[in-house]
Amino acid sequence: MGKYKIYRGFLPNGKEKIGCTQYFPKRCEKQEMYDYYIVEEHDCIYTASDREIELQIQHLGERDNISPYYAAVQNGKEGGCYDKEFLSKIGTKGAYSMWEKYPDMGNKISETHQKNGRHKGSGNPASKLNEDIVRYIRKWCKPQGENGTYSQARMARAMGISKGVVSSIVTRRTWKHI
Repeated sequence: MGKYKIYRGFLPNGKEKIGCTQYFPKRCEKQEMYDYYIVEEHDCIYTASDREIELQIQHLGERDNISPYYAAVQNGKEGGCYDKEFLSKIGTKGAYSMWEKYPDMGNKISETHQKNGRHKGSGNPASKLNEDIVRYIRKWCKPQGENGTYSQARMARAMGISKGVVSSIVTRRTWKHI
C-alpha cells in the first residue's frame, strides 16, 4: 500500500510509543523497541503525520514529540534534533502545520496584544489559577527561608500545580498585578 508506516510498540524502558517512519522495521530496531507492529500505512506523508498525532493523543494521551513527522523529514532530521530556526517556527507545541496553513497568524496575535495588552491573570486563556487562589497561596506560603504555614511543595500538591509555579507566585515573578 503506502510507504509511510505508523508503528506501535514498546521502548526498552517499557513506555509505549507510536511513531511514523519510512524505514520499518529498521527504525524500531534502532530504538531497541520490542513487540512492535505496523498500525497503518499511507501514501501521503502529511496524512501519515496527522494520523500519527491523532493516534498518539488517542492512545497515549499526549504527543510523543514536538513536531509532526513530515516536518522532521523535510528538515532532514527524522528522529533527530532540529535547528533553532525550525524550532522557532513550530514553537513548543508542534504547531508547524498551523503555521503553514495560517502564515499571518503570528501577526494577528501581535496586533491583538498591542491593541488590548497581554492577557493578565485569569484573563489569560491558558491560566489554571485565578486571583483568589493566588492571594490564598501568598497568604499561607512564604518564600524559602521564611516561616510559612505550608511549604511550597505541599501547597503545589494541594493546588495541583508545580512547585515552580508556587515559587513564582510567592516571589512575585508571576501574578505581579495582584
